[in-house]
Amino acid sequence: MISMYENTDQKNWDEILPFITQAYNTTIQETTGYSPFFLLYRREPMSLLDNENILIDSIMDDYDEYIENYLDKIARTRQVVINNTEKTQERMKRNYDKKHNEKMYDIHLVAVWKPVRKIGKCGKLLRKYFGPYRILKKLSNVNYLIEPKDNPGQDLLIVHVSRLKPYFERIDECSDRWLWRFQRKNTIASLVVSGEINKVSDETVTDWLTKFEEIKNEYKDEDIFNIVETGVFYNLLPDRSLDFKDTKCHGTSKSKEGLTVVLCCNATGSEISKLWIIGKYKNPRCLNKINRLILPFDYTHKKSAWVDAYSFRLWLIKFQRKMAAENRHVLLTMDNCSAHDTKDLDLPNVRIVYFPANCTSRIQPLDQGIIAAFNCHFLSRLVKNALLGIESEQTTVKWNILQAMRAMAASWDSVSSQTIKNCFKKLGQLLKAKQLIRFHFQKQCLMSLKNGPNSFQLQTQLKL
Repeated sequence: MISMYENTDQKNWDEILPFITQAYNTTIQETTGYSPFFLLYRREPMSLLDNENILIDSIMDDYDEYIENYLDKIARTRQVVINNTEKTQERMKRNYDKKHNEKMYDIHLVAVWKPVRKIGKCGKLLRKYFGPYRILKKLSNVNYLIEPKDNPGQDLLIVHVSRLKPYFERIDECSDRWLWRFQRKNTIASLVVSGEINKVSDETVTDWLTKFEEIKNEYKDEDIFNIVETGVFYNLLPDRSLDFKDTKCHGTSKSKEGLTVVLCCNATGSEISKLWIIGKYKNPRCLNKINRLILPFDYTHKKSAWVDAYSFRLWLIKFQRKMAAENRHVLLTMDNCSAHDTKDLDLPNVRIVYFPANCTSRIQPLDQGIIAAFNCHFLSRLVKNALLGIESEQTTVKWNILQAMRAMAASWDSVSSQTIKNCFKKLGQLLKAKQLIRFHFQKQCLMSLKNGPNSFQLQTQLKL
């Protein structure tokens, strides 16, 4: 209260102290319902302005009777104060218990809160807990008897439970909790080793990218296409789910019903070819009495449900006719598998460029994220269908081939053009990175020539 009225130099506190004391003594307290002055004198204080309004009670002839009445009023007032104080304490305890969690220390070692202040030291950086202390006895729900671990039997302390916290000795091995926090803080994740990126040398990739960059400059971005095949298990649900920790999660055998999907699009994402799906059966029962020409996909069959040379040649001829009708000359990139044999094919409007062996995982645009986006959209539709089946209490939630192919066509249309464009851009970014590395390496070799390396070492470095 004094700080609210003192000057900035803090030298007039003694002058305002009597006024603050008077204000405190004459203010009615919330707990007692009376002011401290009234409880002491059984009347409110009177100032000089109150002299004209002094009300004198009827004058009593018997002085002893006056004293007796006065003491009786004092006693009754104090009893009211005691009742009000007990009610306030109960209310405060009830509000405190709502937010309070009782602490109980069954462990032997604790640290004690002992804040210290040192001149010239920052209080925030000083230690506030000291220990270890050993708990000897629990005196009550909130008080403990403790002693220093290093000096047993000496400097016994009785401390409140709010000043204690568990003491953990430093150990060499980290806990699982600490390791989990470290992984989360540094975004460390558990990854599955997959793909064949490390199967081919960087030199092969760089050479092909350099040659492809020269060919690519002859075409517009919307005239550069990439085609790839991928397999889809159209009834294979995810093997992970969310549930309570102690719940056992069981499933059924994994579905092996699969189809082959052929994806083709251009570098800008403005043109995606009609989905080509290959199955095992020539006439699936679900396709009976359905006009296949109006379906949003092309369906062919083969016993292995994979692309063969004959089917692929038919697709290329169809693609050539489309480009010729639009009077376009395009560049088509693909891997060099045996089914992609284009010998003796007349494709004047389509120029085909093959990727090096085992390099598709690094330089094929659709492998940079387009196939993953397609699979993500399809899996989302598959899971939603399964949830709808469970909610409607259906006996089976599996798709037939027609339902799966419609979902695949919708998933292919859901892949955004921006995703396709970004994946094609990775080729140019990868080439620039490789060229920059080779430039710095050659520069380092030339610098070493000035320092006098022998010719054999220099030739070896330049070849690398």
